[in-house]
Amino acid sequence: MAAPKVSIVVPVYNVEPYLRQCFDSLIGQTLPDIEIVAVDDGSTDGSPAILREYSERDSRIRVVTQENAGVSQARNVGIENASGAVLVFVDPDDFVNRDTCEVVWNAFARAAEAGRPLDVLTFGGRCFPEEYADPWIQEHLSPRDALFEGFSPQLLFEEMSSPYAVRMAVDRAFLEKNGIRFDSQCDCGEDEVFAFALYPQANRVQLSSRKLYNYRMKRPGSLTGEALRTPSEKVQKHIQAANRVFAEADRLGYLQSQAAELLRWLVEYVGLQALLLEPSERDEACNAVRELASRCRAFGYSGVGWGTALVLRVLSKRHVTEADALVARLAYRVQEKGWGSLVEAVGRKLRGC
Repeated sequence: MAAPKVSIVVPVYNVEPYLRQCFDSLIGQTLPDIEIVAVDDGSTDGSPAILREYSERDSRIRVVTQENAGVSQARNVGIENASGAVLVFVDPDDFVNRDTCEVVWNAFARAAEAGRPLDVLTFGGRCFPEEYADPWIQEHLSPRDALFEGFSPQLLFEEMSSPYAVRMAVDRAFLEKNGIRFDSQCDCGEDEVFAFALYPQANRVQLSSRKLYNYRMKRPGSLTGEALRTPSEKVQKHIQAANRVFAEADRLGYLQSQAAELLRWLVEYVGLQALLLEPSERDEACNAVRELASRCRAFGYSGVGWGTALVLRVLSKRHVTEADALVARLAYRVQEKGWGSLVEAVGRKLRGC
């Protein structure tokens, strides 16, 4: 039997209230030539029964069961069990448009026919309920239309192309050739680490402004919510992910060439959060960020911007005071947003907003 055009990988863990909506969107795709690989990651609720029901109804659904090992390992098992030419990742509490697979397949097929095959297609998404979506998420789920040939650092540092692996359709042969998988040691930030491995090894990446994915905002028991119970835990998990990102950059040979951008990313991703922690937790977190930054320090702070450089210098202190943290964050805000944003923020604070 011929391999399907598209394989949809769905990691499933205790999502009984949302699973039917997700799978209804998958079996209703306008492209019939698909397979759905559902990996039950040791669910303890009614999710396994729903998966059995849908697999009995639709032969395109295959269910793989494993002991609980986390979303990254579940996705990896899905990749290893997939046979389609193109892989699409869907989280079980979300859903996709009816034509998502068709649009994805057509993009890959057209590129191949033109002799310029794609390795990755990154598309847009909508948040629902929309009132819970902050501007950052909406912006990062809204890429522009563009084509990149060869590795472009813009994909990691400028474009709205990461994180969120659920809107990255990937050529399966490309993944296999380069041994790219999700980092099973990360239970937070795994999409970020995946992007830092994926894009630098891709020969051709297309960005599409089409919003093909529907991303659920806020649900009780979500993996992200469970993983980030306190600000300190969030910082520690982001430090863990950042370590993986820097290790990947070193392995793939762009740690030195992209040192300034990696430092700016580090400050944005976890450095500023570390400065917000309580004094009893702040120094330990700042020390961990400092150790990471030291891997790029040999290449200097040239090009990072004066506000980012100030944050990095504050993070390099053995003891970071409240005043240090405040000055560093204000400097960064001015560098990134300008003086007007600082005046606006102060005004909101004085008004009690």
